[in-house]
Amino acid sequence: MKDFIKHIIENGVKFIVIGSYSKLWNKIGTTYPKDLDLWIEPNKVNFKFFLKEYKINLNTGQIGQIKIGTIKINIFTNATGLDFHKSYEMANDRLVESKHSLKYLCKKDYLRNIKLTNTKWDF
Repeated sequence: MKDFIKHIIENGVKFIVIGSYSKLWNKIGTTYPKDLDLWIEPNKVNFKFFLKEYKINLNTGQIGQIKIGTIKINIFTNATGLDFHKSYEMANDRLVESKHSLKYLCKKDYLRNIKLTNTKWDF
């Protein structure tokens, strides 16, 4: 998974970690993540990158999925009720291996998205 993250960062893909990792890092609840959810900046360059590198067509608005060993990585191009650029600016930073900084969804945006999607709150 670390190599995947490094690879997309090195290729200029802007993304925000969403889902259960952002919930964990925002200290919302106690469930441990089973997969990694990434919200990528929705643009043609990123869509072409994922099609070429991972054979995932994100132009259709579908969720892309990559499996690395036992880890499932879900690639999203939108998040209900949120704007990527505004969320990116408000996102929190998390340093990974003192080399790469990841953006993860801030608590306010996480809770807004959960409320708007009527997702089960598994705190």
